[in-house]
Amino acid sequence: MVTTRRQAASATPDPKTPQNAPNPNPNTRNPRTPFSTTAIISASVKSVLLHDWWLVKAKGKGLAVGGLSSRDGLGVRVFSSAEISKRHTATVLETADGIMVTVTGFLDRSRTHQNGLPPELYNHFLLGFPFNWEEYAAVDLGEDSTDIGASLRKSASQKFNVPSRNNEVMETLIIVH
Repeated sequence: MVTTRRQAASATPDPKTPQNAPNPNPNTRNPRTPFSTTAIISASVKSVLLHDWWLVKAKGKGLAVGGLSSRDGLGVRVFSSAEISKRHTATVLETADGIMVTVTGFLDRSRTHQNGLPPELYNHFLLGFPFNWEEYAAVDLGEDSTDIGASLRKSASQKFNVPSRNNEVMETLIIVH
């Protein structure tokens, strides 16, 4: 019995055969991985939601925030902001580089204290940024905690025109805030 082979396909395509159209969605052609999108995401993020947050000393005078953020299934990341430049609400802040930061939950006091900030300062930020947050941010954070307490009392005495020699009155004014 004689066996014959089918005729081999031609190397030149048949002009009547439809060609596959280019894929308009680049994500299916090059699947996203955390390694391939890290730089793109960090450069394009204009807002961050921190579900665990703490205060950080900004370069020079001022405050910044750090915290944990999770975004679009990419895992949990540690975020560290630039100096806070504006308070929109107690929980919505704007940084000097234009990123909107939303904080949720209570301030992580332990991490804030580890960053060198004293309770006299961070106890005002437990639920977010207070209206007068800039007064606290203006305190020289290079001082030790007793000096920061004195700086806050001095700031309160200047604000309310109360003599600074009466420390009991100053303590009361700071607590009332």
